[in-house]
Amino acid sequence: MYATQANIEAEFGENNVAKWSNLDNDTEGADAERITWALEYADNAINSRFRGSRYAVPLVDADNGGVPGIVQNWAAKLAGVQLYQCRGLNDDDETGNKLTAIRDAVHREISAALADVLDINAYQADSMPTGPVVCL
Repeated sequence: MYATQANIEAEFGENNVAKWSNLDNDTEGADAERITWALEYADNAINSRFRGSRYAVPLVDADNGGVPGIVQNWAAKLAGVQLYQCRGLNDDDETGNKLTAIRDAVHREISAALADVLDINAYQADSMPTGPVVCL
């Protein structure tokens, strides 16, 4: 996965993630299965946008073989917004829905990467290694 529960919590707060992940409100802690589902949703959303582009999917950092930092950030944000929205919550205020704005900003950044305006330092589709990569 591109992100972890800790990444979502760093973005939105541990208490928020715990509340948003508990659809039944039957526990006080985070629902690990729901968080995993949200992280998978985020990965699929990102991979769907990049499939067929100049980048190899899954996106892998060209320097260290890990997840590019910007991709990790996108996944954490998309997963957090997904958890929030599945609870049917709404946070409209004078500036509009804050979480929808976060999601939309992620998709604008993805569009910029796809248009070669933003470099995400990931392997190109034609340069992805076909075997194991050892990072020293």
